[in-house]
Amino acid sequence: MVGISIFGALGFGLYFLFFTGVSNQWVWASVLLIIFIIITWFSKKYVDWKHGGILLVVVIAFMGACIDIQGNPLYNEPIRLVYQHLGTLKVTNIMTSINGTTGVNYYFNIVNPSGHVVKQLNMWGVALFRFIEYLVIYSILLSMLVPMFKLVRNIKLKKES
Repeated sequence: MVGISIFGALGFGLYFLFFTGVSNQWVWASVLLIIFIIITWFSKKYVDWKHGGILLVVVIAFMGACIDIQGNPLYNEPIRLVYQHLGTLKVTNIMTSINGTTGVNYYFNIVNPSGHVVKQLNMWGVALFRFIEYLVIYSILLSMLVPMFKLVRNIKLKKES
């Protein structure tokens, strides 16, 4: 009975997270950041650039490219800057439900001042960009967090002894 309740709560949580992530651009980036920080903290001395840090960064970057394709205004800023001479970046999504399966398609369009689509960006290009972007962001975060976490652990160990 407890197992069924836990399974149901987990299912509801994932359902809620999915629909919140579709409607709020900041959710997936936040979820990935929390996962990254938790893994980095609890893996103690085993995650740094010498021990598995590269693997962790690549896995998180891949997850980011898969689930956070829409990005958020901060993550989409480089794309906007590249195409600002053509118009404004507009990210739209279309959610489709068929026979109990829900899918979301994202469209990255450059729109001119009159509202016409000047360019539609290739989603493979956006996914590759998002992967590289997450690689850079989480490489910087790993470089900052590992020394900070080691310092906190050392201070904690000194207080205990």
